[in-house]
Amino acid sequence: SLSHWLGRSCARFDVIVVNWLENAMVAANGRLRPLGILEALLRLAVWRIVSRKVILVRHNLWPHGTAPSAAPVVRKLADGLERLASGSWVHSGHLCTRRRHYIPHPLYQSLDAAPPAVPALEPGYFVIFGRILRYKRIEMLLAHLSPQVRLVILGVPDDETYVQELRQRASPNVTILASRLSDAAAARIVGDAQAPVVCHPDAGVIVSGSALFALSLGVPVLALESGFTRWFQDNVNTRMLWSGRRVEDLAERMRSFVAEHGSSDVKQVQAHHSDAAIRARMAQSLREWGLL
Repeated sequence: SLSHWLGRSCARFDVIVVNWLENAMVAANGRLRPLGILEALLRLAVWRIVSRKVILVRHNLWPHGTAPSAAPVVRKLADGLERLASGSWVHSGHLCTRRRHYIPHPLYQSLDAAPPAVPALEPGYFVIFGRILRYKRIEMLLAHLSPQVRLVILGVPDDETYVQELRQRASPNVTILASRLSDAAAARIVGDAQAPVVCHPDAGVIVSGSALFALSLGVPVLALESGFTRWFQDNVNTRMLWSGRRVEDLAERMRSFVAEHGSSDVKQVQAHHSDAAIRARMAQSLREWGLL
């Protein structure tokens, strides 16, 4: 075909890997951005001409901040971009297809700087960390939290009204650190916790960044069940990631928590997400697509 001939005659690259292309389709208010759809299509068309293969990395089913009313349409459009590309990479095996291959998400780099100063916290706490936003529904966990369980809520207070609501609901066993801390300070607080808690279901997220941050530090994670948590437990490790179906299940697990993981579990998870493992998966994917 003409498009195939143009692609072969104009190709300057073997492969172009594209991240976050679908973000252009969503405006700052979360609504669909028609001009962004055109931009994404034009960019993809140019990349298909100048490269033998174009691979999209699918980080989310739809971008963060997408309005709920727009999410189904944005997902279909993002799926369409994938079909127009040569193939795609995704960070959870539960979403793999013939043209969508699994690549482990890199772990966050270790922080070897001098230990930062952090607020004094009594040992044995759990932590929720990340941007403090209403969609995370932290108040639901507070409603079921045992008075004997110490919880730290750590993160940037993007929604000051919501932070104040949480302060009003919080019992004495809950500490709210609503401030912007350095990565090193956050790593120390998360690393010293019994376990981070991911208590919000987010249908558009494929892999929780909070969970990956904790796993990078060798800390087990408690989370609401998702496609990723089920796949991780079946294929990577069962002791570093525990999941429950309801917020009540998380609260009960926190109340009766006993660490079950060991150093071999930490090594297993870190090896699965290592640079060597990622390179091997990429090479396998490229071979299947005829590039190696």
